[in-house]
Amino acid sequence: MSKKILEYFFAVTMNSIYKVVLNENNYPFAHEIDSQDKLTNGMLAISKNLQFYNPEKHSTLSSKTSVKQGLEHVNTQWWGQETSDIVALFLDEKEASDCSKVPNTKPYDSRWIKQTKKVIEAIRQNHPDVTVCYDSDLRIY
Repeated sequence: MSKKILEYFFAVTMNSIYKVVLNENNYPFAHEIDSQDKLTNGMLAISKNLQFYNPEKHSTLSSKTSVKQGLEHVNTQWWGQETSDIVALFLDEKEASDCSKVPNTKPYDSRWIKQTKKVIEAIRQNHPDVTVCYDSDLRIY
C-alpha cells in the first residue's frame, strides 16, 4: 500500500508566503499568497529556495518520463523560476501566516526547523515531481 502523496504545503520566504500545490497528474506550482503570481516550470526542488527546473530528457511537453534528476545534477541552464530564500516550510497555513509576521526572521530559521523537516520528510518519501536537494551548497539545512 503506497503512502498518499502530499497535496500542498506552505513556504515562507524572505519576501512572501507561497502555497505549493503538488499532485501526481500535473507539475507542481507555487501560488504567492496575496497576489496573482504563480511559479511553475517542470519539477520543483526544495533547496535554499523553491527552485523550479527541467531535468534533461524531461520537458513541459512530456512531463512524465522515467528520468528524474535532482537539482544538483542538472545544468543551471535548465533552472527556471525561483523564490527568495526559504525561512520555513509548513503543512498548516495559519502557522505559515504566523511565521511571516514574526520580526527578524532569517533564511532557514531554526525556530521552525521541526515544521520544515516534517514537510521535507513528507515530500522525500514519495513525490514524483518534487525533489529535496541534499547538496551541501544548495540544501536548506
